[in-house]
Amino acid sequence: MPEDSVSRFPALQSTRYEDYFFHEAEPGVFARKTLGYESAVILFSNADLRIASSLGTSAQVYVVADADIESLLREVWIQLRYKVPHIACTTHALDAGEFEFRYTVPASSSDVETWLAATLTFDERPQRHLDGLNTLSSTLVSFVSTGRYNTELIACPCTEGGYLLSLKSGHHAVDGIGATLLYTQFLDILAALAKGEVFTLPEWGQEVQRLPPALMAVVAGSEEALIEAARKAALLPPFEEPRDDMQWVPKRRVGPGGVSALVTVSREGTAALHQVSKEEQVTITDVLTGLAVLAQTHAALEDARRRGGSYFNEIASRYFKAQNYIIPIAPAARIAMLPEKYQSFDNGMPLLTMESSLVSIPMASIRKVVFPDSVRSRVVRSDGRSAVSDVIQDVHQILKSIDYSRDATLTRHARSFDRIPYTVDLLRYTPSLIMLSSVGDVQNFFKQHMRPLSSENERGVWMKRVFGYGNNQTTGLSATASQLNGSLLVNCTCGGGDEGAETMQRFIALFIQYLDQFIGQDGATVLSTFSVVNPQGDDCTKSLKSKL
Repeated sequence: MPEDSVSRFPALQSTRYEDYFFHEAEPGVFARKTLGYESAVILFSNADLRIASSLGTSAQVYVVADADIESLLREVWIQLRYKVPHIACTTHALDAGEFEFRYTVPASSSDVETWLAATLTFDERPQRHLDGLNTLSSTLVSFVSTGRYNTELIACPCTEGGYLLSLKSGHHAVDGIGATLLYTQFLDILAALAKGEVFTLPEWGQEVQRLPPALMAVVAGSEEALIEAARKAALLPPFEEPRDDMQWVPKRRVGPGGVSALVTVSREGTAALHQVSKEEQVTITDVLTGLAVLAQTHAALEDARRRGGSYFNEIASRYFKAQNYIIPIAPAARIAMLPEKYQSFDNGMPLLTMESSLVSIPMASIRKVVFPDSVRSRVVRSDGRSAVSDVIQDVHQILKSIDYSRDATLTRHARSFDRIPYTVDLLRYTPSLIMLSSVGDVQNFFKQHMRPLSSENERGVWMKRVFGYGNNQTTGLSATASQLNGSLLVNCTCGGGDEGAETMQRFIALFIQYLDQFIGQDGATVLSTFSVVNPQGDDCTKSLKSKL
């Protein structure tokens, strides 16, 4: 095997397949090495990209119970650790650029108290829902540090009513869909306790049976397959960085903190979006991704136009030369990769992490919609509807073509580390679309909790407002879509500061116009909330609705 593969994949040269499954490293301490996406995200985090270091998940929830909320959350958190022990793992750096998860079985009640003190916070100060999520994500430090547990819980009163309940996790340990599944388990336990059910005390030590192996090890299925991945890495040609493709996007700076915007589509507009998507045989994710790309492209060219003639001419020249629009992170469907025994969260061994792909959308179709002319153009001209559909069809074909076979997964894994320098550079300086993912209809996840309580005496849990996740303080834009009570919700995030706010402001205004025109209902899409939070977590939310 060529020497260069050793430096690229040191873990595959020095460890066994079994090392990617939890084993008792010392009495009461279980460990396994990270692999694939887990390790790649850790390296992103070491590059000080805050999109990689943490993940925030929150919802506005009403809780009616005999016990006070703090006591309930304490019990929920203990039971959730027993059911999903991965949340109580810590991450540690080893030699040669390797990392591992470690889990320590509580030896006494004081060990449990120490963990609770480190991971459970109840803040009595009320916050708006979106401000709370944004504050959490903008104040998080990296989870890739010795001693910090994979997941923490923060709760506070919500100014809109009820409580804001937020889980925050290391992004290398829990991804977006994993966060949804984790929140499902959290609400299941909370609802049961609120209704008066009694849980037995955990028998600590039994939970280690549910510690999950590395996803890549499960997909590979054998030590030979991991060696095969290293062999592929050695034989594949060097990764060609598509730098010229995104050079037309004007570079921006982002300040500390984060910017978050919540876009809401009316029930009628959401129904129309589903109908149009069905007619065009594409998914909601396809539509939103395509429209987000168009909105960001349009916003970038408007930014260049504002900077002046010679600069704009240079940007326009690069725009016409670009071959592809690069989205660096396309979440892969991990369920499609897994053997059947791992395809259910309730099987006792949840796999919460993911793999990802870099996707390239042809610029040819984008240029048919967005023109770098010298005057401010309308979003979609009267003859532009079919051109917009062409972009969405391109996105659909590209996302649909991602291969989840074992061989393709091994190849993608072999390539994952090669993309890191390019992706780091892209996310630091280029305000383009990083990722758009869709949770789907959250009522499918929380159907037993999604009905209003008929009276204050009816004990239980009711989710009132948007369930969302995300953390992104890079220059780029990321978005998460979900549906609640028949209405589509899109939470968009980017890094903070004045330029970050301006980037988001321009993008959101155009995204709303593109979405309304695509579904044919003016006014169906609105900006519900716009939040700007600094890294200290002080409330510096700005109301920018009037400017949009």
